[in-house]
Amino acid sequence: MDFMEKFNDSYQAVLGTDADAAHFFDVFYKNFIGKSPEIQSKFVNTDFQHQIKMLRVSLNYMVNFFVSKKSSPYLEEIAALHGKVERDISAELYDVWVDSLMETLMELYPNFDRTIELAWRIVLAPGIEFMKFHYDP
Repeated sequence: MDFMEKFNDSYQAVLGTDADAAHFFDVFYKNFIGKSPEIQSKFVNTDFQHQIKMLRVSLNYMVNFFVSKKSSPYLEEIAALHGKVERDISAELYDVWVDSLMETLMELYPNFDRTIELAWRIVLAPGIEFMKFHYDP
């Protein structure tokens, strides 16, 4: 199974255009923020237009991390920013984040199935683990 191909095809379908990406991330943040008061509190006073741009860039860096197995200064900066000292994003919240991403993908991608879900989880896993690892250096 070519998980990268499955990921790329579905990524292009849901995030390929600016309009698609805007809709995807609007639905994603509604799903994610609705999961708990703790998550809601992390987004008080958030400029969501900026947040969506940052998430789109971050996803690209996470995909590059999966492909290259090399971190970047950007990914290291984001990991530090989300760590215990700054934004205090715990490992559990990353799990909810990934689950919310899958929920959104299931809602918006008509060809969603377990193989697509697994492809996304595999591609994002190294970046998520990188973020979790840097929570409390």
